[in-house]
Amino acid sequence: MKKRIHKILIVLGVLLAVYQLLSWFHIFRLYQSSSFANEPTLPFNSRFFASNVIVPEIADFVCYKFEDEQFGKQIRVHRLIGQEGDVVQIKDGNAYVNNKNIDMLLNLWHYYKLTKQEFDAITFSDAAIEYARLKDGFIYIPMTKVKARKHGLEEKRVIIEPTQVEPYIYEVFHKSWNKDHFGPITVPKGKVFVLGDNRDNSHDSRYVGFINASDITGVLITN
Repeated sequence: MKKRIHKILIVLGVLLAVYQLLSWFHIFRLYQSSSFANEPTLPFNSRFFASNVIVPEIADFVCYKFEDEQFGKQIRVHRLIGQEGDVVQIKDGNAYVNNKNIDMLLNLWHYYKLTKQEFDAITFSDAAIEYARLKDGFIYIPMTKVKARKHGLEEKRVIIEPTQVEPYIYEVFHKSWNKDHFGPITVPKGKVFVLGDNRDNSHDSRYVGFINASDITGVLITN
């Protein structure tokens, strides 16, 4: 019995050592979603594996190194929207890459403007309730287009007017753009453009600029 336990411990130790080695080189590593930026696809605090041996493609989730004054060095995860040479544009809240609407196949979160009666008729997740806000007698809350279509609320989606300029975006790109009307812009050499699935609540390339392609540490394997 003791010999069997000893062998099991040895095997577990070897497996742990192998995982640590793979994780160290980002070949196979466990990450945790530390924000609501990719709701509902990657819920807050959810865990997933990523690998740097996978070549990233448009619409893949990528993990990348990021640093700012507020949080310092960190690993972020967002959806890859554009790579070097791609033309990125957001029109009426939909992302286009080289004139192709890539949001059509994605189940993203957007804000919808609901009456109390409409709100009471729907069951929302705790995460969605967290982001709900009341303004002028209406409830603004994020939901997927699938849920909005199910309840006949597609026309209730909140989209900023093209003339409304977002200061943070202007500060980065020096263009009169906003989160729903952005670009067109060509991704520079050695850079990528990323967006979060929680499009109205994501601190992504619209607000921080392009990301170095060399800073990508892995591509999502599971979620």
